[in-house]
Amino acid sequence: MNIFPGERILASSTTLFVATIPQFLHGAVSVSNDTLAILLSTAYLLSLIHYIKDPFKLSRQIICGLLLGLCLLAKLFTLCYLPVTACIITGVCLKEKKKLIAHLFVIFAVATLVAGWWYLKNWLISNDPFLAKTVLTFYPWFMRHIPLSPGDVGGMLGRTFVSFFGYFGAMQFSIHPYHLITYGCVMLLGAAGWLRLRTRNTITAFQRKALGVLVITLLGGLGFFILLNINYVGSAMGRYLFVVIAPIAILTFTGIFLLVPPQWKNSFMMALSCLLLIMNLSTLFRVLKPAYAEPSLSVGAHQPLFSHPTPGINSATTISQSFISSHNNLSGLQVLFSNLNKTKRGEITFSLTERRNTGAVLRRSTLPVREILIIPDTFLAFPPSWTQALKSTCSPSVHLPSQGKRISHCGMSHMMRIPMEPFLSMANLLSVTCSSPHITSPGSSQKPCGRVQENR
Repeated sequence: MNIFPGERILASSTTLFVATIPQFLHGAVSVSNDTLAILLSTAYLLSLIHYIKDPFKLSRQIICGLLLGLCLLAKLFTLCYLPVTACIITGVCLKEKKKLIAHLFVIFAVATLVAGWWYLKNWLISNDPFLAKTVLTFYPWFMRHIPLSPGDVGGMLGRTFVSFFGYFGAMQFSIHPYHLITYGCVMLLGAAGWLRLRTRNTITAFQRKALGVLVITLLGGLGFFILLNINYVGSAMGRYLFVVIAPIAILTFTGIFLLVPPQWKNSFMMALSCLLLIMNLSTLFRVLKPAYAEPSLSVGAHQPLFSHPTPGINSATTISQSFISSHNNLSGLQVLFSNLNKTKRGEITFSLTERRNTGAVLRRSTLPVREILIIPDTFLAFPPSWTQALKSTCSPSVHLPSQGKRISHCGMSHMMRIPMEPFLSMANLLSVTCSSPHITSPGSSQKPCGRVQENR
């Protein structure tokens, strides 16, 4: 470890902390640019730490510029490293303005040579170098039009913390609450160690500078993350902070290392590492494995097409479908609604009931028609509490104007996904997959609506 040479237990436990974060591993095995962005961001952070050792070596400036350019090509969130780089170089060369300008020019010039062509191409083709306007053209609901309230901020903080450590699928099921509490305690221990450091000067001048680089990097990532959530809806996802996961892990475990008495350091860090490894394995076998298991449906599982529209829903229409869950591993029903008639009155009630025994209603959700107008694709999810044959019934109570206007149920028009919190608190409820039943209207043949799919 470059900052604390010789402290192998600190280096290994910090690495193990990152490697055992369930959300980190969950994303690392998927096909995305996140893993590459994390790798390049960490490499760039290491180059900055080497830069402050000897900032007047041209080779180190060129390496910093090269890695910065690669970061900018990997993921847009790495733009946060531009102000971070400017702040660090300004702090290093503050007393010599000529060298400050020269260092900034070399690093940003090399980064521009590596990544500038991509942003220039976007600007020439779409007049949008970051493609932000293009994304909003196709997904206008991403833009936040209502200012954040204190309640919104609190909810975003909670989702960010949970999704940083483990919130899987489309943020539908998370790691165990006890695991979240443990991770929270680890972060608090790290913060307590830094508070103790203020009263004891136990680090060298270089270590202070290197840790300062980590703090500035973390603040830059948090600032960009806050700006993203102020302007866009649905951005409170902890994985966006993985580009600064290195400073988060190093600062946390350095704080713990400084907090624990010297005679207990090795034993404590080894015990903490074992605990993190056990929690990771527990999440793998008790959460992820059952959640991605093959769904078991005895009836209504064969749906070769993604969606077939059912007959239109009028005020007296009831659409129902029966299916059998042979094992207790079915977690939800995906239902798509499309309102092509621009009506804004009425509501649709979706209920899930047992067909045998008591006939109890397991779940009931009501969707206003005006929301179908804005967000046609709706996901209704239910807890995995059924073990017998179930019957799902879409029983609408819709007030429609005259002229024969109808609402098309499960249509394909303008499909999009809405947040699931209005219908059901998803934490620890979904344990396997999401599937859609065959839905038919009375007296007609079955037509598939949606498909059985794994909840990835």
